[in-house]
Amino acid sequence: MSTPLIEAPVSGGAALGVSCRGAGSETGSDGPGERELGSPELGNQGPGGPDNDVCPNIGEALAEVVVAMIRKLPRDMSLTSSSVLSRLERNGPARLGDLALAEGITQPSMSALIAHLVKVGYAVRNVDPSDRRGVIVEITSEGLSYRAKRRLTLSAAIGEAVGALTEEELSSLLAAVPGLKMIAGKLADSAGRP
Repeated sequence: MSTPLIEAPVSGGAALGVSCRGAGSETGSDGPGERELGSPELGNQGPGGPDNDVCPNIGEALAEVVVAMIRKLPRDMSLTSSSVLSRLERNGPARLGDLALAEGITQPSMSALIAHLVKVGYAVRNVDPSDRRGVIVEITSEGLSYRAKRRLTLSAAIGEAVGALTEEELSSLLAAVPGLKMIAGKLADSAGRP
């Protein structure tokens, strides 16, 4: 079984494959260009060193950012409801069962969630023309407006935080954006969610 790799830049611009293993497992090189997590190229000292495991450090930092962002959002809607609206905005109308599967909740729970979104005017339910027993859910213009307001609130909070960074910190953050997007995509894929 192959261990997932994170591509990390090394001096000279080459990419370094970093193998992320679970706690207590051995680290080692699985292929060319891959280094152990305790290798000098990663700037750590191996077991017991300050950064002896890259993945938990990255994961913890990302979790802290996510929690801080969530705390900046209005608390007028559950995270799952917001995620459903986001999915409908991004992917277009969807079957209720597909939304339940994508969000990792039961179909009755999704049905109740959609009923609330319909009640507040953020979504509409339509009969699925290909299967009259099915329901297709679509975001409304009010739902799109709500999503836009949430994005503005979050953008303002992020802008304030980013504005406090030094030029060097901002450059490092911008350089990390492609890797962060890749991580987000892989996490979404591994959860089996579109």
